[in-house]
Amino acid sequence: MPALAADILRIPADGHFDLPIGEQLDLLVDPQRSYTLAQVQHSRDFRLVRTNDLTLDFNRGRYWLRFGLANSSTQERNAVLRIRPSHLDHLRLFTLDGREIQPVNTRGIARSPNLFSLSIAPQQQVLFYLCIDGVGLTPTSLSLTDLYPFLIEYRYELFGNGIGIGLLFALGIANFAVFFVYPRIRLFVLLGCYSLCNMSAIAASWGYILLSEHASSLFSNPAFVVLTHLSMAIAILIANEFQLRTAEPQLRWRRLMQVLVAINLMAAAVATQLAVSYSSIAMVALVGISATLITLRPLLTYFQSQDRAAFEYLLSRAWLVLFVTVISLTYTHLSASTETINMLMLFGTATEVLILSLLALIDRQRSLVEGFKHRLRVSTLEAEVRSGNETLRRFNHGLITPLSAIFGIAEMLRNSRLSPQQRDYVQSLLAASQDMLGIVENIQSQDFLDNETPTTPELLFDLPPLLQDFADSHIGELTALSLDDDMPGQVLGDPGRLRQLLSQLLLVTTYFATEPGIRLSARWHEKLYLDFSYRGRKALLLLHLGDTASESREALQTRGEIVSQLVQALGGSLRLQSLGPNQHIHVVVPLTQWEHEQKLPQLLQLKARRILIVEANRHFALQQKKHCEQWGMIAFVAHNDRQAIALLRNQCTLRAPIHVQLISDSSPDPVRVSNRLRHEAELAQLPPPGTIFLLENGRDVPADATGPYRQMSKPSASFTLKRLIIEILEEQSAQTEQIG
Repeated sequence: MPALAADILRIPADGHFDLPIGEQLDLLVDPQRSYTLAQVQHSRDFRLVRTNDLTLDFNRGRYWLRFGLANSSTQERNAVLRIRPSHLDHLRLFTLDGREIQPVNTRGIARSPNLFSLSIAPQQQVLFYLCIDGVGLTPTSLSLTDLYPFLIEYRYELFGNGIGIGLLFALGIANFAVFFVYPRIRLFVLLGCYSLCNMSAIAASWGYILLSEHASSLFSNPAFVVLTHLSMAIAILIANEFQLRTAEPQLRWRRLMQVLVAINLMAAAVATQLAVSYSSIAMVALVGISATLITLRPLLTYFQSQDRAAFEYLLSRAWLVLFVTVISLTYTHLSASTETINMLMLFGTATEVLILSLLALIDRQRSLVEGFKHRLRVSTLEAEVRSGNETLRRFNHGLITPLSAIFGIAEMLRNSRLSPQQRDYVQSLLAASQDMLGIVENIQSQDFLDNETPTTPELLFDLPPLLQDFADSHIGELTALSLDDDMPGQVLGDPGRLRQLLSQLLLVTTYFATEPGIRLSARWHEKLYLDFSYRGRKALLLLHLGDTASESREALQTRGEIVSQLVQALGGSLRLQSLGPNQHIHVVVPLTQWEHEQKLPQLLQLKARRILIVEANRHFALQQKKHCEQWGMIAFVAHNDRQAIALLRNQCTLRAPIHVQLISDSSPDPVRVSNRLRHEAELAQLPPPGTIFLLENGRDVPADATGPYRQMSKPSASFTLKRLIIEILEEQSAQTEQIG
């Protein structure tokens, strides 16, 4: 036997084995000429294989590999020579005596591996020559194995890949099922699409490797490249669902993510036209950049705001980094087959989808629990307020009787014969008793929503106009106001306290700012997020971090306490952020978004509508107020023109429009009152209310009344009033659509 540079590999005497023979090979490169077997057997050009020698470049020529096997046992040993990858067509194996060994027929297997069956006699050594020829650049590995481990490995690879595909499919279907249960949470449908897209990408690549003899890598399949881009685009959308929308930098991040989604979708379309060698390189670069950015974004968000959702999302990103590291180490150091790498990708991706799905379900359950606790607190407070209102109503009812007696006796005295001085006394008594009676009835007519409690939604108001009106009122201090595009129109909350909180925060930031230019950013993500940003010193006073106030700063100390009390009363939270000279005051106010029930019958759309009742007859006014409250409306009662204008102006200050006004003809000029109230609403840039005139039988509304209006005889049944209110609201809605 010719002298070998490599050691002879000894086959184990018993048991199953799977041995790489990369270090037991001699190599002869034939770039210029083609050796015959006889020439190779006497050639001295063989040398020991080095690390990079098996990255064979067939454009340079033919390769000869030489290795020796020894059987030291007393029985004949059989081994299988396995060569990867499987698409090397020009393979020939010879023994030292020139006998050629034919490859094993593997056409029954989906992906035909290159196998040679070797038989070694007892106490013998055999030298083999392997000739490799072909076209292309191909990494090659050779291993000597018993037939049993090879079949077991192949079976495990098939079983493992099938289980991985099934897991991803089941996770995708499960997320779609959860989406049908919670249709408002689009995160579940994104996770379902993400799972099925990853399953399709990896399964398509695996099937391509199985069925194509010329596939040597996962990246050689165009479908894998296209589906990977689509999967990355969905992953970016999923990352957006775990992010807050509180500050301007977050808005810039969102725009960057939108650009990345568009680029990935365009790359998926372009990949269908490019060669795989170019599209795969572009895919690795683009997917790597996108994955880095969607990992960096929640990391910065967590450092800035300590957001729990961002921290939970970082857990999934940490798993993904670990998973990619394991795959890289397995591929580079363990010489794993492509099927094994494919199986790892399937199980790793399934784990990632499972983590994200569990995080989404946990967040949904947390939201349901918090919503239930909030509704329970509100219901408890409303019950307490209704009980207090009932007690107050009984107390007021007890006052009305003696006041009415005083008022009646004074009226009788005025009609009797009195001296001028006595008549002045009676007139003063009448005026005082009338004012007292009006005060008692106004207290009795207050709605429970006007009660100031930390968690009770006091009023339904328009949020963007309130913020814009505040910015317009403080245009000298505020240089910029940024409102989120997703800002809801109407919310339930306390507009008075919110406006007061904004004013106090503006005063504090003005004190601590060293440069002019205070900016207010308002964002909405199930809550209202406010950000006062300025350049100056940090307002530690707001957090009570031991910043001792001197006597000269007593007013500022009081203002800081007011801010803390207002934030606590609104059920919100306050946090300070300092980035060098740039300071931020982040405030979170939990408001409830009001969604109009447009799909319900028209009769149910009266909920939370405001109606102003102008009627001198107190008994009749309270009766109509009671009807309106039973229908879910918020009713205000005024007994004269002056009270009506004052009530409307108060609502205009809170940016809360009056939808319908009910005006009695007991007023000297009801049309003038109606036009005056509509004018006040237009001055406040609020929609003018519709009008229902309460008229005596046989009377008509004058021609100069401004529409939309209706008339109702007094007295009238309650269902007539409800029908007229609905007609007014429908006409207002139609006019609004025409103007739009």
